[in-house]
Amino acid sequence: LAFDVTEGPLLLVIQHVISSEIQEAAQQMRATLEAVKALGYRTLVSYPNSDAGSRAIIQVVDEYATELPFVKAYSSLPRLEFVNLLRTADVLVGNSSLGLLEAPFLKLPAINVGNRQKKRQHAENVFFVPCDIHEITKQIRLVLEDSQLRERVKNCSNPFGNGHAEEQVVDLLASTPLDSRLLNKDLTY
Repeated sequence: LAFDVTEGPLLLVIQHVISSEIQEAAQQMRATLEAVKALGYRTLVSYPNSDAGSRAIIQVVDEYATELPFVKAYSSLPRLEFVNLLRTADVLVGNSSLGLLEAPFLKLPAINVGNRQKKRQHAENVFFVPCDIHEITKQIRLVLEDSQLRERVKNCSNPFGNGHAEEQVVDLLASTPLDSRLLNKDLTY
């Protein structure tokens, strides 16, 4: 990944276009990366999805990755490297659903920037901030420096399960009697 991911704080930035805010996409990415720049932490940025407006985000990402030696940008990462990066990262910044769905399982703090993902179900690992340089910077610092907040994330529940759905489905299927109540279809119309 072009630098040691185990030394000091490591930020992972994944930020997508908000479909109702396409014209602001570049400015929103710039705000996030200005916060990253102000902090100076090693940062890996993954390109956004291919929705309309994503090229503007990519241009901003490439600009910062060229300018700042502690920022590396990737169009994509192989699955194994990406999963291990998630396990190593200290904080996820941006607006990817990854922060809501997978990050709680990994106990990874996720700072959700802007309106994307707002009002969705989430665990205690997610922190919502407006798309504002100072608010993003302040929240990254809090996540990295506040031991009580980190403990909260470490002990967060996952509203999407505990990783044992397969066993639960197998147990349910194995314990369900295959009798006439299940096999005979009642037409109720």
